[in-house]
Amino acid sequence: MDELLPLAKKVGEKLKARKETVGISESSAGGLISAVLLAIPGASAYFMGGAVVYTRPAGEAFLGATPSRRSGIRSSSEPWAQLAAELVRDRLKTNWGLAETGASGPTGNSYGDPAGHTCVAVVGPNGKVARTLRTGSNDRVANMRLFAAEALKLLDEQLPAGWTARIHATDVSPTMVERVRAGRYSQVEMNRGMPATRLVKYFQRVGSEWEIVPSLRAMVTTSTLNLAVPF
Repeated sequence: MDELLPLAKKVGEKLKARKETVGISESSAGGLISAVLLAIPGASAYFMGGAVVYTRPAGEAFLGATPSRRSGIRSSSEPWAQLAAELVRDRLKTNWGLAETGASGPTGNSYGDPAGHTCVAVVGPNGKVARTLRTGSNDRVANMRLFAAEALKLLDEQLPAGWTARIHATDVSPTMVERVRAGRYSQVEMNRGMPATRLVKYFQRVGSEWEIVPSLRAMVTTSTLNLAVPF
């Protein structure tokens, strides 16, 4: 695990600097991704949780990946890695979801993928990305380390160093500030000029209302402010 620590530290430092969080779904990495992130002091600032989703029942229990939700999507594939990353992100209300799914060895899986095959995916504020790694090795333990490293590298690539955006919302009315904190709006309010593309990107339907997506809510702070009073 030691060789993974520098990469985990780099990812953790970026997440802390950005004040962002991550949730993990891993399979053939066997918990190594979560372990190395948690080995870094101060991990509670960014690590919200993780699960080893090794079977379909585990996917349903930990991620809410019901048969209908994952219909037509097999394990050890980029579509499943993306869905798992999306589900763990939604479940833990994190900025980022990171997932891994593969075949560590010494033999391949029932889908025909060889030992050393894995798919990793990241879902975050800017969308989703996935890729496949094939190590060409049947060494189970070595592959587990390589799978974890590949997942962390992909997350690191989505976290460029530099500036981050924050939103501070103010209003003279405490009632309006509370509404912003809640982040929920009626359909009537959404009909007042909200473009459909932005609606589906930045809001999710909750009953009869629209709620700001967790990644955007995490960027917002609020306070009451009366501009007529010197400050």
